[in-house]
Amino acid sequence: MKRKIILILSICCAFTCANAQRFISGALNNAANAAAKGVSNAVAKKAESIAEKQMEVYLSKKLSAYEQHLAEESKKYQAAMGAWQDSLIAMTNVPFEEEYDFNTLVNSEIVMTSEDGEKETLACTYYLNSDAEYYGYGMGEMVTVMDYKNNVMVCFSTNDTSKVYFAYKYTETPTTASDEGIEKLSGSKTICGYSCSGYKFIGPLYTGNCWASTSPDFNGKYTNLYVPKNNYGFPLYMVGTIYGENGKKVDYVSEAKSVKKNAGFKLRKTDYKNMFE
Repeated sequence: MKRKIILILSICCAFTCANAQRFISGALNNAANAAAKGVSNAVAKKAESIAEKQMEVYLSKKLSAYEQHLAEESKKYQAAMGAWQDSLIAMTNVPFEEEYDFNTLVNSEIVMTSEDGEKETLACTYYLNSDAEYYGYGMGEMVTVMDYKNNVMVCFSTNDTSKVYFAYKYTETPTTASDEGIEKLSGSKTICGYSCSGYKFIGPLYTGNCWASTSPDFNGKYTNLYVPKNNYGFPLYMVGTIYGENGKKVDYVSEAKSVKKNAGFKLRKTDYKNMFE
């Protein structure tokens, strides 16, 4: 009997020990898992906190940079608006001649060809007067008068519904062109009935040849200012190349197609309305 009791106790003890081990092992595993989960959660929360702070700093920097950019753009806009308003004021009450009279009209055609072969053709008319301190040029519906007596540029625009003008005062008077870079060519050409001498010209932004007439029909402020002091004459034909700031070049041909003398063409201030009134 005693042996049976001992055996039963041994079995019970073994069973109890096994259960105890399993219990302890499970408890330890649960504790380890809980600890690991707690550490994982803590790490996640810390990482999330760091990420939030980093995002806040990033967004703050972005917002600051955007606000700075916005402030800079606002300053540029205000400066541009100020300059535009100043320009409008400058063009509102500018004194100039009541009438411009032109006795010679030169109708020309300008053909410009870019490097990629794109071609543009423009019709241009020059308005000249041998006794005046001004000259004009017209394209389309607009004639622009360069008035060197009053130091003013006046634009007269005519369309189907209105005739308006605006004037802008120069801050500096243009000076006579230089003879530097001009070389006389041999021979002559007859253009629109006028005998023309040829000249080669080279400048920092252009090169080419021109054929100019010294006929009294073309005398005036244009010749005095835009042709050098040796008075080569008024250019009736020009061919050459213009070099742009971007390095690209444009070939051009400017040719007088007809000349009208004793034109009696007038531009009167009273025939036009001030664009800004």
